[in-house]
Amino acid sequence: MAQISKLQLRKEIEQRMYDVFFESLASQKNKDGIEKLLDDLLTPTEKVMLAKRLAIALLLLQNYQYRTIIDFLKVSFSTIHRVSLWLKTEGAGFRETLKTMEKKDRFRKMLEQIADFYTKITPSPYSSPYHRAKKELSKKTPF
Repeated sequence: MAQISKLQLRKEIEQRMYDVFFESLASQKNKDGIEKLLDDLLTPTEKVMLAKRLAIALLLLQNYQYRTIIDFLKVSFSTIHRVSLWLKTEGAGFRETLKTMEKKDRFRKMLEQIADFYTKITPSPYSSPYHRAKKELSKKTPF
């Protein structure tokens, strides 16, 4: 788990650090540049954690049930609930990202890939997670 020093930074230093961080992300021209930068900044676990949070938020914004998200992404109920609460109180960044990605149709493809992978690793089409996911996917068009 990540550790943060108990020693407080001055607010202006903290703000400047965030400015540099966000400017460095924004300066990247494409996905490859961002990927290289994040590879340098984050551990593999941190990248997975962030990617799962984003996926959870996007699925919640598309009204997917907690159980389906748990089955697809292998996350806990409490993780989904925390993201859900965050979306209810904040969430502007997620919503803006969803709108942008909807236009590019990338999240539909991502969800289809997750569903394909999920159905491949599910031991039997007679299992309840398989049927729950299949039923939910057939009810609506995600993204």
